[in-house]
Amino acid sequence: MAGLSLGSVQRTANGIPYIQLDNMDIKISSNAFQQSNLSGVDRVITSFSVDYDKQPSGNNSYLEATLDYAAFDKSYVRDFFMTEYTSDTIPNAALVQPYITYRKDDNLLNLSYAKYEVENGIKGSVQLFRSGNYDTELNSDTLVLVYDKGDVTPETEKKGTTVSEYISFILPEYPTNKEVNITLIFKAKSFNGSTSTSISKIDFLGKQETYIKIPYYRPESN
Repeated sequence: MAGLSLGSVQRTANGIPYIQLDNMDIKISSNAFQQSNLSGVDRVITSFSVDYDKQPSGNNSYLEATLDYAAFDKSYVRDFFMTEYTSDTIPNAALVQPYITYRKDDNLLNLSYAKYEVENGIKGSVQLFRSGNYDTELNSDTLVLVYDKGDVTPETEKKGTTVSEYISFILPEYPTNKEVNITLIFKAKSFNGSTSTSISKIDFLGKQETYIKIPYYRPESN
C-alpha cells in the first residue's frame, strides 16, 4: 500500500509517535520518524509505503512504513462580525477539495491553497473567520477565508509565481448527530477543486462573493 495523505501526529501509551492518516483507520510510523524532533508538530502531509508482509510481530499500535513528511500549520477559527469583507485575492484557492477531519478532541477544516512567493519580508497567510452566529434553525454556519499576500513584489504578482501551502483550522463545536451546512466564502483567481465541489456566488455584505458548501456530520460516539 502506498499513497499521499494528510495526518495527525499522535503517540502510543509508551510515547512512541505515529501518524494517524486523515479519515482512515490507518496508523503509520518508522524508525526515522520516531527519531525526529517532533516537538510542537501536530499536522503533517506524508507520502508513505507499507509492506504488509514485513510487519514486526507483536506490534498492534501502528504499521511500519517507509515515509517522508512535512509539518504544516494549525490555527483556530476567529470570531469576527464583519461589516466589510476585505481580503487579497488568492492565486488559487484550493488544490484539493477542502474536507473535515473528525478527531477525538476537535474537528479540523483542511485547506490547500497557492500563495504568492515572497523572498524577503512578510510571507503570505490565510485566516478563517466566522461571519456571525451559528444558525440553530437552519443548522448552518458561514466561514470566511481572508488572505494576506504579504510583501509580494509587483513583478512576482505579475508573473504569478506561487508556492503551495496546507493549513488546518480548528472548527467551533457544532452539534453532534446533526448535518451541519458550512458555507466557505473566499476570494480567488482560480479554484482547482474536485469535480464534486460546487462553486457558486452568494450575496455577502452587499457583494457577490465565491463560496462552496462543505458538509459536516459528527456522530455522538465519534
